[in-house]
Order: sequence, then structure tokens, then C-alpha cells
Amino acid sequence: MKTTIRKNIHTINKIIVIIGFFMPWISVCNNYTYSAYELTLNDTELLEDTWPLLASLITPILGLIILYMVNEMAIHIKLFISLILSIIGISPLLYIHININNFYYEFELLIGFWITFIGYLIDILLILHNINEENGFKKIIKQFVQNIKDNYS
Repeated sequence: MKTTIRKNIHTINKIIVIIGFFMPWISVCNNYTYSAYELTLNDTELLEDTWPLLASLITPILGLIILYMVNEMAIHIKLFISLILSIIGISPLLYIHININNFYYEFELLIGFWITFIGYLIDILLILHNINEENGFKKIIKQFVQNIKDNYS
């Protein structure tokens, strides 16, 4: 029961992150608004590299796939992989947030950016909480190493 509730919370949170990706993210010079999806397609030519934003979209999708499709993996390893994916997903957002004033154009971050950003933060905090409830990182790392040994022995 507890695992099902956690799974549902993670699922809802990842779906919110994905929805935020398609909402208005950035306002340029108070005239144009773009979603992260539009920025990723690079139709705007505002960003030099769009692959980090693409990673922000792909990581919650991969997280959902791991959560639901990979049944033979222990919950500890699913949590560990989900944590890594969330950190990868939030990294480009942190970069944009920190460097927003260094861009050539005048940018304003909009609701879609904040929904995605806060969604990732909540996901990371939930995963850390769940890992702590599941006897911590030592057990996860030990089980992760054991699974690697079992698969490659």
C-alpha cells in the first residue's frame, strides 16, 4: 500500500514536470513567450545548445518507464536511478536560472519554467525521503553493486 502511494505521487509529479515543459517558460523582451518545447526545437535561436533542455524532457519520461516497465529491478535501485535522472533533469534549469541575466536578450521566467523546476525539486526531495525510509544510501549502493556483480558474473 505504501509503495503504491509513493509510486502514484512520483507519477503525478513527473507528469506535472512534463506538462510544465509545454507551458510558457520564457518571455523575451516582454513581447514573445516560448515553451521549453519550442526552445528545444530551436525555432527561436535563443539558445546555442538545446540538448540540455531535451534532457529535461526525457528524464521524467525515462523515470516513468523505469517506475512502471522495469519490474525485475528492486525499489532501491529504481529510487537511485530516479534520483540521478532528476538531478540530470534539473541541471539545465539551474543553469538557466543562474545565468538568466547573462543572456543577450532580456528574459523573464514564466510559470512553465517554475512548474518544471519546482516539480524536479519535489521529486528529488521525495526520492531522498523514500531512500531514507528504505534504510538509506548504504543499502541502495550495496544492492546496486550486488546486481552489477550478478549480471556480469
